[in-house]
Amino acid sequence: MPIVVEIPALIFGQAGALALSLFDNLDAQSSLGFVGNLKIGRSLNAPLALESSAVVQGPYAAEHGAQIDRVRQTITLPGKGLARFYRLHGEAPSRITRMRVVRDQLLFDYEAQPVQVNLVLETAPAANGPYRLIPQARFDLTNRSCAWIAR
Repeated sequence: MPIVVEIPALIFGQAGALALSLFDNLDAQSSLGFVGNLKIGRSLNAPLALESSAVVQGPYAAEHGAQIDRVRQTITLPGKGLARFYRLHGEAPSRITRMRVVRDQLLFDYEAQPVQVNLVLETAPAANGPYRLIPQARFDLTNRSCAWIAR
């Protein structure tokens, strides 16, 4: 399961340290991993709003009671209310994938387009290097995985 850390918007632009815990494959040998050249973006903190309208052409207005869970990519809106048209409004492309009624609430699932990233995998015998590129590493952002053939 991937680990997602939401960084509060007030931290952006501030000095500090961010600790990442990597994985252990739970075999007899301890695993050790290093992260270098890490760049942090605002993807989880970028503005996002659920908007609704009585007609598909609009005008649309923000649903201020909506609660957005950016990690699970769900939105909860209290009350069943009248028939409405819904859309997402934000800095990055996103779309509603499912809407359903759960008890007295509307629950939306959504997908946010991932921020464009260029990933590389490097290996080293120790944290201070020297590092070398693993050119055969293949990243699957949809499944949040990385695979390569060890040589």
